[in-house]
Amino acid sequence: MRRILHLFPGQGIQKVGMHASLDSQQYLNLVKYVPGLQKCIEEGPQAILNQTEFTQPAIFICSYLRYQQIHDAEIQYAIGHSVGEYAALTIAGHLDPQETVQLLYKRGCIMRDCSKGRQMGMLAVSSNQDFTQIINKVLLQNQIIEPALYNSQNQLVYSGDKESLKLMQAELKKQKVNSLFLEVSAAFHCSLLSQGKLEFEKELQKYVKFNPKSEIKIIRNIDAKVYENRDQIIEGLRDQLDHPVMFQQSYQKIKDLNLQCIEYGSNILTKLLS
Repeated sequence: MRRILHLFPGQGIQKVGMHASLDSQQYLNLVKYVPGLQKCIEEGPQAILNQTEFTQPAIFICSYLRYQQIHDAEIQYAIGHSVGEYAALTIAGHLDPQETVQLLYKRGCIMRDCSKGRQMGMLAVSSNQDFTQIINKVLLQNQIIEPALYNSQNQLVYSGDKESLKLMQAELKKQKVNSLFLEVSAAFHCSLLSQGKLEFEKELQKYVKFNPKSEIKIIRNIDAKVYENRDQIIEGLRDQLDHPVMFQQSYQKIKDLNLQCIEYGSNILTKLLS
């Protein structure tokens, strides 16, 4: 029996045709719950698939269905990166897959609406240095730049207004620090999304369960703790909207367990861990 760490990636891995290797019937049974999603995944264009209300259910469907091929694990943990946490919770029986497709479409719409009227983005920085001085220097009035994804010792992703992030990128280049804008349609895991938490919590109350018989331990994004009850799941998913993802800290919690890492849909997280 294998000892497995299941890794479920987040936004940024989406691409037209990402359904190609999936079981067609299972795929069709899930994709139908979001109008236009099937065409978006299969035909694009990529710009539409990159819209978060489509990106999130698309990534969930593909990650969750790829997991179905895995068997015979003795000790199992799972970490989902941002939206990937929903696939992790689903394989443990805390969420229903069909309902999760609908929930993630609603999550994406709430996130999209929080950013209306602003050009937002996310900038991945290849360093764990403190760039507070740079942020204070470039930050424009009534804009934000906030840490959003603690991915590894060598990568921290910032969310914020694109105008200020571009100025930050220019300053980082002067210091020979590499950075890259992510393929996302909004800024996630930042204070801008606080306004959507109450509405989203109402949705979570409808869909979240807790499966006490599950043998898969899910490490939550916001504080690297293991979910132990329904209230913790609702709290964790709600607060994930405006809290940074603690991916590096989550892995540190279990790195000594000698688990085999299996990632679904990409190898981005596996590379971060190495």
